[in-house]
Amino acid sequence: MDEPEQRRWQPRDDEPGSSTGVDLDVVRRLALVSSRMSTGSVLSETLQVVSDGIVEVLGFGVAAVNHVLPSGDFQVVALTGPPELREELADAVTPRADMVRALDRAVHWGRLRFSPHETFDEDEPAQWVPDVPVRDDPDAWHPLDMLLAPMWDEDGEMVGVLSVDLPPGQLQPTRLLCELLEIFAMQAGLAVGAVEMRERYLEERSNRERLLVGMTRRDALTGLGNRRALAAALAGAVDGARRTGRPGAVLFADLDGLKQLNDERGHVAGDEALKAWAAAVVAVVREDDLVCRVGGDEYVVVAGAISEPETVQMADRLRRIADQDDPALGGLTLSVGCAAVTGDAAPEDILERADRAMYEDKSRRARARA
Repeated sequence: MDEPEQRRWQPRDDEPGSSTGVDLDVVRRLALVSSRMSTGSVLSETLQVVSDGIVEVLGFGVAAVNHVLPSGDFQVVALTGPPELREELADAVTPRADMVRALDRAVHWGRLRFSPHETFDEDEPAQWVPDVPVRDDPDAWHPLDMLLAPMWDEDGEMVGVLSVDLPPGQLQPTRLLCELLEIFAMQAGLAVGAVEMRERYLEERSNRERLLVGMTRRDALTGLGNRRALAAALAGAVDGARRTGRPGAVLFADLDGLKQLNDERGHVAGDEALKAWAAAVVAVVREDDLVCRVGGDEYVVVAGAISEPETVQMADRLRRIADQDDPALGGLTLSVGCAAVTGDAAPEDILERADRAMYEDKSRRARARA
């Protein structure tokens, strides 16, 4: 992206002994800041180190770090300077097209981009205009001047843009100062890229761990919760009942006739019926209720904050699933037993009561069919 020679910007030559020059102490301090950047573990902290270093070490009065968002736009995420700077620029977003246009139209000096006040455009990236007088000195820094330093990671991807203002002495920055800013931006880009890579790795690892945890709590056939999920849900329901004083309920359901279906039509047909019944049970309970498959033909519903009449109604809806004209259900029926979830009962005792109630329901319905 080379520019014609006439568009290149030339910083001021260094003046030995000048207050706007840069001595070896600055180089040493700059190395210390670079070390702090490379050891940063949080992106926001690393970006603030970058911003502070530009002001504290290089002597600019203002520094802003524009970080590339996942959308490709640029957001101001770190600022160093006067208090009013933060009021105007904090979290400001510049569309990517505007930032790229500003970088392309600016005059170049190495990796730096200088936008002189003569070409000031209101569509430039978010900028704070300092309240300083305009001087006639040709070397003076104009309030509308803008110096940008793009940051690239080790793969050559732009990760942000540094925007600096008010150079030392409010004069155009010297050649050495620009070289140091250029080096600082290069190191900052590598540091930011490294932190972003580490954060992406940690996020991916966290996602994998959540996925693995989810897999260990899911029934492979139906996708419902398994016994591990049931144990966690029951403990949570008991705790919720204890805290709120509102009881929940456990509904223990068992399919009638699955063994016969497996014997007559095979286990593939039985598995298909189990999956169809799982979907049907989920469809008739409340959205926040948890449905688990805990045995070959057993389903358990954990319902929080539910009254006894509502529990009875839910049990009736579960039994009436068999009335649906759906061949996928395999012609099976469902026996259901209920137990209240209170804050003073052990989860295993609640589950046992619901299991006993289910067998009582199964026996009662068998006698009714006899």
